[in-house]
Amino acid sequence: MLPKRLQTVYFFDPKYKLYSETQDNLGNQGKPKAADIQKMHTYHDAIQDRTGNQVVQYAAILYPGSYKSYSGGEIEALPAYPGNEAKLQQHLYPVLENALTVV
Repeated sequence: MLPKRLQTVYFFDPKYKLYSETQDNLGNQGKPKAADIQKMHTYHDAIQDRTGNQVVQYAAILYPGSYKSYSGGEIEALPAYPGNEAKLQQHLYPVLENALTVV
């Protein structure tokens, strides 16, 4: 059996549709679709190990919109634009650093 720390999941799901896809709402003002955020909540709450423990520490959609945080930062919508990786990196570094920290 793996040590507890190794039984954690960080879930990333790319989405390329916005709540409102109009010419006036392109760029970083888009909002994530409620169904996509709800799906992240479902993954976060429902995925368990063999003993019934919740294993998803973090779930995020990657999408062409603005940053949004839900549930105390356990679920996020991260801005992902081809050619502008800096915004995504800004949000991913702390998450991945936490994931890679050995206890």
